[in-house]
Amino acid sequence: MQNDPSLLSGVDPVDPPEGQTPPPTTEVSGELPPEGQTPPEEVAKTEEEIRATLLAELREGVPEKPEDYTVPEIEGLDKEALESSSVYQTMREAAHELGMKPDKWNEFLGKWSSAERQEMDTFRDEQLALLGKDEGVVKQRLGTLSGALTRMLPEDEAKALMGVAVSAGTIKALERLIGNKPSQSTVVSFPQKDDGPTIAKLMNSKEYMGYEHERDPTIVARVEKFFAEGGTLKAE
Repeated sequence: MQNDPSLLSGVDPVDPPEGQTPPPTTEVSGELPPEGQTPPEEVAKTEEEIRATLLAELREGVPEKPEDYTVPEIEGLDKEALESSSVYQTMREAAHELGMKPDKWNEFLGKWSSAERQEMDTFRDEQLALLGKDEGVVKQRLGTLSGALTRMLPEDEAKALMGVAVSAGTIKALERLIGNKPSQSTVVSFPQKDDGPTIAKLMNSKEYMGYEHERDPTIVARVEKFFAEGGTLKAE
């Protein structure tokens, strides 16, 4: 078995036929480059070092990991709510990947918070407008609903419902659930006892049978309560 695996091992060189130009010789890897020229491997190494140096300079002052980004004190920003959100975690990861420094991070959060606050204010104004044109009446309406929820429910449950009342639709739904007519300033209480003829009369009224905008949540609730308690339309 040959120790040298080269196919040219042991082959005698042969000169080309007379008059034929021998093939040009090429540089073989390992030969020294012309004088004054930097070897390719040295060029590659130098480029890598330059890139590493530039990257280090660019990321100087950048937190070591996403978790090192913190929430500064910003007016109107709920730190606890933001820190517990998945959006915040994504924001920190993106900031770290982009090499955002703390001062730019704080500036970014400030602008983001301001935009969020403006969007929420715009949405709130739109929803209030859907509840009525008179701001005073709308404010009284909301106060009446808030008071009703506070009286009817335990504190934690009342707060939970108030927390989701962010749209006009939700306000109207809560008013229907508690039998509160929007135009009244206090919660309407039902009579001690409704009889059959009274309920029959109510059922024939537009406040019960009319279109959606004509129906009175208080009347609807009285009728439903009457039948739920086993009442009949026959006169007692």
